[in-house]
Amino acid sequence: MNKDANKIEKILAKLSERFLTLGAGMVNKGELYIVGTPIGNLNDLSPRALVTLAQVDVIAAEDTRHTAMLLAAFDIHNCLISYHEHNMHKVGGKIIDLLTEGKSVALVTDAGMPAISDPGQELCALCHVNHIKVNTVPGPTAVASAAAASGLVKGEFYFATFLPADGKMRKSALAKIMRKDEPVIMYESPHRLANTLNDLVKAGLGDCELCIARELTKIHESVRITTPAAALEELSLDPVNGKGEFVLVLANPSSYLAQTTASEEVIESQAEREVLLRKKAEVYLHSKIGLKQAARELAAEFGLKTNVAYDLLLEIKSRDMV
Repeated sequence: MNKDANKIEKILAKLSERFLTLGAGMVNKGELYIVGTPIGNLNDLSPRALVTLAQVDVIAAEDTRHTAMLLAAFDIHNCLISYHEHNMHKVGGKIIDLLTEGKSVALVTDAGMPAISDPGQELCALCHVNHIKVNTVPGPTAVASAAAASGLVKGEFYFATFLPADGKMRKSALAKIMRKDEPVIMYESPHRLANTLNDLVKAGLGDCELCIARELTKIHESVRITTPAAALEELSLDPVNGKGEFVLVLANPSSYLAQTTASEEVIESQAEREVLLRKKAEVYLHSKIGLKQAARELAAEFGLKTNVAYDLLLEIKSRDMV
């Protein structure tokens, strides 16, 4: 057995010991457990999450078919019920009844931590109102993984979840993003990625630094730094770049826009100064003073070197003679 295989065997042995120490009775009756599940790599499911899912009376899942496959991989066959955006008001009350009756319930989402950008928040709030204890069994989250891998997040960030599909709500969400002076993190689906990149370009953020995290924790995981404009062009040339699930990390949009506006104002001011300089040079050329004297006065007025002003006067004079 090689050295790496020996290390892995020791790690697995330690994991087995941890499972045994977790033991029975870890789950309390009448309490809710929000359990983090993998966001792409099955090996990211923690031992504590496995034991919790194996011991609770009921598992409330966003998609029971998806969760059934996850549980089957570990030979867990507990009672599954559906809890999602379209039935949460009806089923939420039933889950509270189960908990009140002394049943233990685990809440899972399709990927990552429940209650973050999904209806699990409503159930947790219901539990607090009904004085039912909520326990956390942490797991991977795409937003935290992308923030860490991007290299763009030093402290605070704004999590925009998914942008609305269209209409006034989407415009409002984009306007809110543009006002943020910290990195903005958002989820995006493959069929809407091009639209979102295009909207960022239209909003003046085309060259803003952007991290695109794709297929996090999966075989084809990629994390790259680009810009909305560059990513949009790459997507048009190679549609394969648009496949998978995405997390976008946009670097401080408000600061970027402020810097861009300031740069544009400087450029505009310089252009206006150049026009004024040339107009003034023509006035001096049509005056009765000599070329050298005109150069000295023009240089003094615009803060130029005399030889630069003299060359400009000669250039304009030569052009007018043609």
